[in-house]
Amino acid sequence: MGKDHEKLIFLNRTQSAADDSSPFDGQVPWRDTAELLRQDAPVLQQTTIDSFLKANTEQAFIGRSLRSPIDSKLVDSEERDSYYQRGWGVSIVMTWSRVGFNADGTQALFYESYHFGRLNSTGRYIVMEKENSNWMLRKEIALWSSTE
Repeated sequence: MGKDHEKLIFLNRTQSAADDSSPFDGQVPWRDTAELLRQDAPVLQQTTIDSFLKANTEQAFIGRSLRSPIDSKLVDSEERDSYYQRGWGVSIVMTWSRVGFNADGTQALFYESYHFGRLNSTGRYIVMEKENSNWMLRKEIALWSSTE
């Protein structure tokens, strides 16, 4: 096993679901995605959804200060693609979107994806709420999933 086989790879730029290379052809219109989010997470406020959409009009760099308790590496999309081309060879590639917050900063929405290989991946939205100064997971909303 090569050195990269056991690494957790983080993409160094944010990606929303619209940027993500999901296994589906074509994109789901944002209004349909927003409706799915509202149905699956009734607690989700419209200001949080609007903030998420606005925050993700541009990608942002993820800094080198990102820490992981397991062996990991921060890579650009070109290096990530080289892992795909040489037969994968890594345990997992993770991406995140920028975060949208409600008006008072107590609710957050972001998108994350895990790629275990070309056909073993998932993309989902995460809804969190701040409770007693701690962020709590309120809902995970699966957008897509694919298995080999």
